[in-house]
Amino acid sequence: MGRSFREESVTDILMSGLFTASSPYIHVQFPNETVTGADMEWNFADVGTGRFFRIMLQAKRAESKNKQWQYHKYQQLDHQAAGALVETLRDFSRQAAVPTFPIYIFYNPLATTALTRAAGKRNVLGVNIADAYQIERVVKHGLKSGNRFKNLATLSPYMRPMTDLFCPTVQMRTTSSGKTTISFQTAASDFTEAPTPDAIHERLTGMFFARAGSEGEIPAVPNVGTDIPDDVRIMIEPTLGARYASISRRPERHNYWRVVFVSDSTRAP
Repeated sequence: MGRSFREESVTDILMSGLFTASSPYIHVQFPNETVTGADMEWNFADVGTGRFFRIMLQAKRAESKNKQWQYHKYQQLDHQAAGALVETLRDFSRQAAVPTFPIYIFYNPLATTALTRAAGKRNVLGVNIADAYQIERVVKHGLKSGNRFKNLATLSPYMRPMTDLFCPTVQMRTTSSGKTTISFQTAASDFTEAPTPDAIHERLTGMFFARAGSEGEIPAVPNVGTDIPDDVRIMIEPTLGARYASISRRPERHNYWRVVFVSDSTRAP
């Protein structure tokens, strides 16, 4: 399109696309302002079992005119408040009353992905996700050491395709020696129903299973919750019908995009 979009604009386009899809499995609320360390909140609710899981996402966009992909940068990671931002995202997720996991979502324009494809970097796509706890470590170490932590070359090893979250087959195998290996196979099927909270938990665990390594302990993916929070129930009340009819509708203001992906694992196929 010949235009350079900020990450806020890309996030708005992404979320507006979900909103206009008018799917009975997706419910969206519009944001007001960003002050919490997250640009998006993705809720996964299973109306059949009441199970629930939440992801908080902070968006960053690659920028550069450099002809070498390694030097394309996520400039806001170098902002003087970046340390505070990643800590806010971390603290919000760890202290949440419901099971919540923080993720960075990286937007990579065509100028970036064309270079990475030419270099054989197949894991760098238009949209990537990464464990925010890992990114926090990279950012905080970079702020102290002055290294090139905001460069794509540094961050790309932590990136996964967003399709691994929504439509993979995850296989975890343990050998006789006790070594665990993980493999993914992406399904090329239409989106007919949102993944369940348990499926999202399994995929996150699979993607970030071996993330600690020599970096030390990193918080684990929290267990799936057994009850859908009231504020999420209110959003999906039309889907649930009279089940939550007694819950009063309270006008709430949110400072980020809120989405609920609705599933029902008890429904017959």
